[in-house]
Amino acid sequence: YFFLDREGNIASTINEVTSRRFLQIGTLAILLLIPLALTSTQGMRKRLGIQRWNRLHKLAYLIAALVVLHYYLQVKSDTRSPIAFAIILTALLASRVPFWSKLKEEKSKALQAPRGKNHSWRGDLKLIGIRSESDTVKSFRFGTLDGSKIPFEFKAGQFLTIDLTIESKRVRRSYTISSSPLENDWIEITVKKEAQGLASSYLHNQTKLGDTFPFRGPFGKFTLDTHQTDQVILIAGGVGITPLISILRFLRDSHWEGDIQMLLSAKQESDLLFREELRESQKTLQALKIQKAITQQCPESWTGLRGRIQQDTIDQMTSRSPDAHVFICGPDAMADDLCEMIKRTNIPDEHIFRESFGGKKISAPNADVKSGEFEIEFSRSKTKIKETTNDTVLDLAESADVSIESDCRSGICGQCK
Repeated sequence: YFFLDREGNIASTINEVTSRRFLQIGTLAILLLIPLALTSTQGMRKRLGIQRWNRLHKLAYLIAALVVLHYYLQVKSDTRSPIAFAIILTALLASRVPFWSKLKEEKSKALQAPRGKNHSWRGDLKLIGIRSESDTVKSFRFGTLDGSKIPFEFKAGQFLTIDLTIESKRVRRSYTISSSPLENDWIEITVKKEAQGLASSYLHNQTKLGDTFPFRGPFGKFTLDTHQTDQVILIAGGVGITPLISILRFLRDSHWEGDIQMLLSAKQESDLLFREELRESQKTLQALKIQKAITQQCPESWTGLRGRIQQDTIDQMTSRSPDAHVFICGPDAMADDLCEMIKRTNIPDEHIFRESFGGKKISAPNADVKSGEFEIEFSRSKTKIKETTNDTVLDLAESADVSIESDCRSGICGQCK
């Protein structure tokens, strides 16, 4: 129009546009197309964030309406062609409604926090698979006794308690579910064998396929609400990756389009778990960025981060994702340091979530606690024990064969009250 009809004359073009209503409307539609064209790349989707990008590109519907109006006003008398064009365009846009409604409904079901009929469950599961993740870490896969679907729902990041019978004593432990909530044929827990770990040693050395165990759960609030953010930062120390791999698997399986950063720290390279799966996940999740750090036995060939995670690394991650929800799981000291680093950035406190190995032990406020030997009496069983340790009351009760109902062992579920 500018070159052929107006012969490249700017003044003539402006005069023509300002004097004709249909040209004004057409020009407005063209101007509105410019930001859509400039942001129609994968890089801009990541930069804007999927939610802001989607809101911007809803301008396409307004542009379509302006195009129809432009066409209608352009004709002199026979409006059949623009009306037919409007009907066809409306039908095409309307055909998207049931498709996107169904897709939104399915995605909402996948991404919303699972809740409902079997939120808190207890029952037996059968060991159906054992997989080594490293020299000291194994994943244990459990299914139902009859091969049916898993009879409960859980959120990525939650945990179950398992009852083990070791040397005729009941031992209850809590382990994070490492599988995706969208996998309902089985669940997995990933367990590191500790040198003095009674339960972890038993699982690693004495269990076999077909064994059945009582489970309870799921429990825990270390969970991601994907409706609240389109940016996620996952930071793990060693086997602390277990709840985070569940979150990542969930985001991958639900085809989440948000920005994901992952930072993994371990003493040595062999302690970095799920390495092959993480490489494959990066092919599926183009927005997934992974950094790895080795703190001690670092080979010369290592190209990742060396030593403990530093403030500049956290600053880089948070500047890339300033609206992120940050999930930290690892040893207490590591989690404490990372929380302090993140609080120095612009990430608000309510967007920082942490989980420590075995739960963080907190002293009761204003308690008059003295070192040395102390006595505990369990009133119902009339059992008295003298101790000098810093174990929890629940641990001491179990060591004295005193039965106390408990589930999470972290002060979350309220069962031991």
